[in-house]
Amino acid sequence: MTRTTEAATPTFGVELHDKPSDDIWAPLNESAPDPADAAERRDIVERIAVPHRFALVRIDGRPAAVGLGVLTGDLIGIYLMRTAPWARRNGCARDIVRTLMHWGGSEGAQTAYLQVEHANEIAVALYVNEGFDVAYRYHYWRR
Repeated sequence: MTRTTEAATPTFGVELHDKPSDDIWAPLNESAPDPADAAERRDIVERIAVPHRFALVRIDGRPAAVGLGVLTGDLIGIYLMRTAPWARRNGCARDIVRTLMHWGGSEGAQTAYLQVEHANEIAVALYVNEGFDVAYRYHYWRR
């Protein structure tokens, strides 16, 4: 899904970090299907060399949700959107998306993009409400 970064406004209370920390990883660890999945995603993220920012939302001081913006030329990719199960349906993901798009736009990005599974209806609805349109569909094939 894609949209322009034009008119993206940051949301109060979203923290931007240039390096991961235990607080950044907490929502990922809590929402991962198993520890191996969380470890694999951390390993991938820690190898990103291009400009990036982690967006973190806290609820009552606890790390509740995280997202990652990766800047490549005039594009801002939005990745690693994870909300701890106890914090879902509070608008955290929306706030993260808005803040990452604003950061990307302030760094020269004109277009934001992300991938989401079509079956994830809640996430798709969020992104549509934030102005994203489907750019293409993809399928996973297994033997």
